[in-house]
Amino acid sequence: MLDETGPRGDIPRNGLNWRKETGDGTIASQTDAGDAKILRLQITHVLGIGGGAWTGPKATTVSADLIENGKVARHAKINRWSVGGVWGAFKGSCSILDRTAIVISKDLGRWVRDPSYQIKEEAPPNEASAPTAQTDAASSATAE
Repeated sequence: MLDETGPRGDIPRNGLNWRKETGDGTIASQTDAGDAKILRLQITHVLGIGGGAWTGPKATTVSADLIENGKVARHAKINRWSVGGVWGAFKGSCSILDRTAIVISKDLGRWVRDPSYQIKEEAPPNEASAPTAQTDAASSATAE
């Protein structure tokens, strides 16, 4: 069933919501799913210091298993970073993390449909790199 509104009646940022007509689409982790395909997700890491873009980039890492006939057919680890985009300085941490979740969901959607699709590892943005310390005497002498 296609539902064009979010849980509060608003249109979600990522477009349309898909709902199953026969339940919420979740199953217990130990339930036998028979011959159904299952996408098992585990959020393994979230980097989301409060303060929005002013406190640096945000990241979400998810481990995904595609289970077919009770066995893991494929596995992927997805890590996505965001600094908030063009208007990042005006966004909160939750909004920036929402951007990472949307990109992960798009990657996973394609990964489930296309077995040849490889999810590429995403490097941290330049803003996540720590400044390099000056360690030798010559560098510190020229800095003075």
